[in-house]
Amino acid sequence: MGNYSGAVSINKKFIDMKKLLSSIALFLICFTSFGYSENYEKFFVSLLKREGKAFTYALYDRGGATKFGITQGTFTDVCNRKTIYVCDKDGDGKITSNDIRLLTPNDAKEFYYNEFWGYWKAEQINDYGVADILVDYLVNSGAGRNLSNIKRIQRILGVTPDGIIGPGTLRAINSYPPRELVSKIKQARLSHITAIIKNDPTQQKWERGWKIRINSFTLKHNETIIENLHWNFHYFCISNSFYYLPHVQSWRENRQDFTYQRHFNSSKEGFNLLRYTLS
Repeated sequence: MGNYSGAVSINKKFIDMKKLLSSIALFLICFTSFGYSENYEKFFVSLLKREGKAFTYALYDRGGATKFGITQGTFTDVCNRKTIYVCDKDGDGKITSNDIRLLTPNDAKEFYYNEFWGYWKAEQINDYGVADILVDYLVNSGAGRNLSNIKRIQRILGVTPDGIIGPGTLRAINSYPPRELVSKIKQARLSHITAIIKNDPTQQKWERGWKIRINSFTLKHNETIIENLHWNFHYFCISNSFYYLPHVQSWRENRQDFTYQRHFNSSKEGFNLLRYTLS
């Protein structure tokens, strides 16, 4: 009998240890970054198709050496202001075309996320198509012109053109009909390149490529995409005793108005219902 009790005690300790390890694992999962959102991953793939992946160095390109669409001029400007990147790739003490040549896809992904996607707070924009064209506008316009471009968009939205992407600007974006907004942004971008060429006729050699790029942005008829909801995972980790909550990656529905509902029975009470109504 004593041996049996000892075995039960050891087994109970083993089970308790498994529970402890499971809790630690779930805790680490909850508070460890899961990388980039699905929308950003999608944007980055599309962006590289527009920008290309090859290293180029054309003397007539004002940005200088370029790889993954990142010009030496833009890279140098950012590196002079921030220390979060490894800028001197070859260790020669300065940023040169060779440092651009040595950029990796992961370097490019981090750079575009921080300097462009994050700049527009695109994770808070409900419609992926709108986020796509807004962030691409900044990328395509080059360094040093983000503020004026944001003001141009704010005028379309009917909010104060202060160049600050705050709650008011984001609310205006998310309340604007996506198809109409994308159409107006396209027109604003086309007008912008017309002004650029008028001011500097040498830039006309880029006109056709710019227009093809701008006109490639379309929203499929009656398609809506729900944003990635990573923050919900973290919220439930805290408030729901670390029970796993699968996050919604995306949802498409061929109706202009729809409601998506899903029960997440991740606690004993199955305590929440997420409801999203989009139009």
